Amino acid sequence: MVAIGVAVAATITLVCLPAPAPLRAPAPAMPATLAAAWPKARVDTVPGLLPTGDTYQMAAVLDDGATVGIASRPQRPGSRLVVVSHRNVRVLASITQAGVPGFTAIATDAARVYWAATVDVAGSARTSLWWASRRGGAAHRLVADAGPATFNQSQYDLQVSGGRLRWVDANSARSVPVTGGAVAVRPIPAGYTPLAWPWFTSPAGLYDAAAQVRTSVRVGPGATCGRAWCRVSRRGELDLLRPDGSDRHRLGGGSAAAALVDVTPLDRFEVVSVAAPAGASGPPLSELLLYDIRRRRSVELAATAASVHARAGYLWWSTVVAGTSSWHLLNLRNLG
Repeated sequence: MVAIGVAVAATITLVCLPAPAPLRAPAPAMPATLAAAWPKARVDTVPGLLPTGDTYQMAAVLDDGATVGIASRPQRPGSRLVVVSHRNVRVLASITQAGVPGFTAIATDAARVYWAATVDVAGSARTSLWWASRRGGAAHRLVADAGPATFNQSQYDLQVSGGRLRWVDANSARSVPVTGGAVAVRPIPAGYTPLAWPWFTSPAGLYDAAAQVRTSVRVGPGATCGRAWCRVSRRGELDLLRPDGSDRHRLGGGSAAAALVDVTPLDRFEVVSVAAPAGASGPPLSELLLYDIRRRRSVELAATAASVHARAGYLWWSTVVAGTSSWHLLNLRNLG
């Protein structure tokens, strides 16, 4: 309390009132259904079992509706990178080694699919980078040895920007022209992971690698930040805040958790999973919610989802019904 002295003839008694309780974000309302929130929203289904008999793990969506992913089967060691379109399957590359990371990152542009392949060479992991045309043709190796590449299941692990394919290791950003050539190495501060080039993020703040400028954030510990929003998981509560600490959104508490590595797809949505009750049998399943920042509401996408991914404005998740897996694909850009 700040006291202002005023000369008066009477005796004044100061009463100290208890400090007001800190403001808290309101608890989220019960989620609406996708159909109720966006009647024109369309969710496409992609089988989790290909006509070839392989299980299919979706990894990217192409603008023409085709998808890119990893095909595998227990009877065959290794895996294959494939493009799936209207149940047609095109093999881009194969890895025949068992027990290796395999296809560790994927990127796309208007003309090509790019990927990182990590295999064992003389007892050590080695990552090479490749590309293939989206229209067909053979795969082409771009980089034979990408160095100690670091991939975190983020859409920014491998990305195309400024005519270069970009990736990182523990303390540097690496890139190569998409037409081929020498690999360029640019140091970055330790502890930062990539966002869309030239930005990087860490619990301490953001870093612009082009300008070599760091920007602090004011959201406290336990934060994961993008350029527009920070996600904070603390004391059993999951929130979104602006990097300056303003505009708090309460996403949930208890068993609510972020479903994606990357924060707020399109800077408008956050994807939240709510774990099934303890003791549930079968594979780990979660209720999947889409939080709309603009409208401050949650929408249920699936009562039980097994795996969730997002890239370039697309969101997809898998469900398992009677032992059969399916992928469900939603274009977030079409939600008004």
